[in-house]
Amino acid sequence: RKEGRKEGRKEGRKEGRKEGRKEGRKEGWNNFPILTVLTELSEREDTRLIYNEHAIALIYDDNGVTRLYLDLSSLEAAPALRELLGQICARPIIIDCVGSAERVEEVSLALCTAGFAPYAHLRRLRNTNIQYHPEADAVIQPALPEDCEPIFSLLCETFDPYVSHLPSREKLLRLINDQLVYRIVENGEIAAVQCLERTGTRGLYIYQTLVAPPYRGRGLGTLVIPYIPGCCAGSCSFFTVWVIDGNERSVRVLQRSGAVFDGLEDTVLIFR
Repeated sequence: RKEGRKEGRKEGRKEGRKEGRKEGRKEGWNNFPILTVLTELSEREDTRLIYNEHAIALIYDDNGVTRLYLDLSSLEAAPALRELLGQICARPIIIDCVGSAERVEEVSLALCTAGFAPYAHLRRLRNTNIQYHPEADAVIQPALPEDCEPIFSLLCETFDPYVSHLPSREKLLRLINDQLVYRIVENGEIAAVQCLERTGTRGLYIYQTLVAPPYRGRGLGTLVIPYIPGCCAGSCSFFTVWVIDGNERSVRVLQRSGAVFDGLEDTVLIFR
């Protein structure tokens, strides 16, 4: 009887997972942004909205990268996307699938039936133990408006634009003016940069962090990666940051500062 109950429970769990996956495929999915972002995109001339009975697709230019926001009636309808996206000449098309690991895997597999392919995978860390280190202020200083162009060039040279949502020059200047961009200067050159964004009233998002190639291997990354400036530390209760798979060094630095993976994942898919 014991063995029978064990086997019954195992089969029940298997069936439950199967049914869950079936239901997940029947459910709809979308990665549409918040209303303010949608409103901003709707006012741009380069934004296109296309749709059929299964999906609504919003395509826009993100600093030279064609990105996609998508609303699917169900994951089973994903193959119908191929014909819909055939109307778009700009290639490749990039989409971010964000959510729990299980849900992201389901959505990614479904979109692959429409011609998408996996490109990169990231996981998010969150730190609710904000620590301010005033001694770092002697080294890390707020960026100035005249730093905008060299920082913009460094960002473009360092990051993969398909994975990193790089800021425009205008957005970067706004962040600088809001004292959300910090840099280390050595020998008159920008050696390291950290860009922040506010999320809500109490959160910070570490948007981009980099160390310029000539200055790598000197420990600058351990200074800038977990750095929260004093002007933000008092009003900030947590920060989040995305890390691409394979960047274990950044993960270790962040974990030493108290950050932990919070269960949110992002699979970047590409449609050629």
